[in-house]
Amino acid sequence: MRGHLQGYRSNPQDDHRLFGWSIGTVSGMETLVQARPMVQGLDADPIDDLLRTPTACTVAIFSSGHKADSAPRDVVRTARFPRWVAVETGTPLDEPLRQRLRSGLPDFLGRDAQGKTNSEMLLLGFMAALYRRGGFGTALAPPQIIREALRELRSQITGAHRTCNLFVSDGRTLGVLHEDGVLLAFQPPASATTREFQVTPGRARGARATVLIWTREREAAPGTGGERVGPGVFSISSPAPMVLARD
Repeated sequence: MRGHLQGYRSNPQDDHRLFGWSIGTVSGMETLVQARPMVQGLDADPIDDLLRTPTACTVAIFSSGHKADSAPRDVVRTARFPRWVAVETGTPLDEPLRQRLRSGLPDFLGRDAQGKTNSEMLLLGFMAALYRRGGFGTALAPPQIIREALRELRSQITGAHRTCNLFVSDGRTLGVLHEDGVLLAFQPPASATTREFQVTPGRARGARATVLIWTREREAAPGTGGERVGPGVFSISSPAPMVLARD
């Protein structure tokens, strides 16, 4: 992660710096968000913040840029709704699209439809699609329903001039809508594992976690233990973090 966070621990002569970050997790029925939208020095460590909360699934967004630029505070934010957290990067939503998303919200979501940032509005749009598929009828929505809701949201918001990368989690399942940039997936080395998960029938492979890193750097190489993940909609569930499910 240190190698793929642009502007983190950079050379003093480098013109880039890490502005800040926001990290979201779900523990039981509670969403937990830690935000550092503006970081002046290197005393605060984003990796330490990311690893501090021992939950099954964590999402985070980091912002970097030229040292002379100001930190985009609205970008470095984790959206949340009871039992859900989300981060997003993509083309800003214009007002007509925001209105269309708001018009499709059920009453109980519409009452809370502040949606000031992209991630907040897109999370509400995802929740509406999840609700229409019965995803609120159980304690945790099935991964297939999460993927269906993400595909519906994608059909509402994407077009010739808009792309979206959205990561949503209920604490057990991570749902991903990936359209541009580079998405890298990493697993821990076999020497660091204590459990085995079934990746393919008849083949077990040790794993404790999967780390996904999205970056705008088109030439980003995954390096040892990593691989690129193709665009589309997929999910990963914490009981089997090595299994990436697509329909």
